[in-house]
Amino acid sequence: MPLINIWGEIILKLKNKLLEDVLEGLIMIILEENDMAGYEILNTIERKTEEIFKSKDISIFPFLYKLENKKYIENYWLEKDIPYKYYKITPKGRETLVEIKKDLYLFNNGLSNFLDSNIR
Repeated sequence: MPLINIWGEIILKLKNKLLEDVLEGLIMIILEENDMAGYEILNTIERKTEEIFKSKDISIFPFLYKLENKKYIENYWLEKDIPYKYYKITPKGRETLVEIKKDLYLFNNGLSNFLDSNIR
């Protein structure tokens, strides 16, 4: 396999991992504020990121399942007109979220500084 293809695959895997980590962090940040159903979480992410993450492009449920398996969030059923599965952050998730937020802020600031210094 040519070296350029190997690097392309590595970059794609890193990009996907980065997007997954960011999306998981966003889900937990949203649930820190309010319990929500999956579709509400996705709509909130879409709105607050100015459609960087669009509901037509991603499925939220694999991320919710992954966070549940890590015990960062849990679900419960809420009976309204029809039953909805709601998600809430767990104490373990709140502890982990402190570090996730630090990482997201550091990444955001570092990337912004890099882009600002190279645009001028």
